[in-house]
Parts: sequence; C-alpha cells; structure tokens
Amino acid sequence: MSPSPFVILLIEDDYHDAQLFSELCQNVSPDLEIHIRANGREALEYLEQSFTGQPTSPRPDLIVLDLQMPIMDGQTFLQEAKQRDHFRLIPTLVLSVSDSEDDIQRSYRNYASGYLVKPDTLEELKALIEVVLSYWRGAVRLPPLGELH
Repeated sequence: MSPSPFVILLIEDDYHDAQLFSELCQNVSPDLEIHIRANGREALEYLEQSFTGQPTSPRPDLIVLDLQMPIMDGQTFLQEAKQRDHFRLIPTLVLSVSDSEDDIQRSYRNYASGYLVKPDTLEELKALIEVVLSYWRGAVRLPPLGELH
C-alpha cells in the first residue's frame, strides 16, 4: 500500500496567486494534493466534509491561508476553525502580503502555526515553498489526524 499523499488546503481568493502557488508546489513536490478554496467559509465547509470521510475532500495535512478575502477573511477563519477540536491541530500557515505587526499578532493569538509574508519575486516564492514543504513534510513530526484527541 502506497503512503497517502500530503494534502494542502490552500485558502486564497486570487485565482492567479492560487494557481501559481499550486504550480510551484507541484514543481517542488509532484506528489502533493492541493485543494483550493476562495474564502474561509468555503474552507470550513471543505474541512467539515473532510472529517465526514468525503473522498473529494481529504483531510489536509497543512492549511495555507491568505488573510484578505471576501465573505470570510483569514482571521475569522482562524477563529472559527481553531474553536473546533477536530480542526484545531491541523497546522495552519498564514501567507499574506501584509507585514503588519497587528496582523501577525492577531494571527498567532488565533492559533496560526506560522506567519509568512508573500515574497516579491517568483524565485523568492519558490524558495519559500521549498522551505515550507521541507519543514512540514520532512522535519516536523505530526501524529496521524485520526489519532489526535
């Protein structure tokens, strides 16, 4: 039996940014499974489906979250998701254009696992993705989600 793929839930309202992130991730690690949602509300629905065993919504190993989105922004998503026991322990990285100290503080108070500022160049973004994937797929050890209590 082959190991299950590493699943990323990307919450990003900008279609081009989402596609670029997804393509760069696939270039770094072709075996990734990336699911994109355009706002926090869609992402919460995805997470609910993932915990009911929907095959089209596998449980994410990592959530990558933009802050500035319509309908439900990233901070509201963090507040909602981290209140629910079965979502709380999924690592959630904020990836935002904002370098605001207030946004950084709020994200960590809302239990973000990390805060990254979107780089200015394609090369810097690719390097950042390589570091993120190296850490979350290789260096860090997480228990299987089904065993988190």
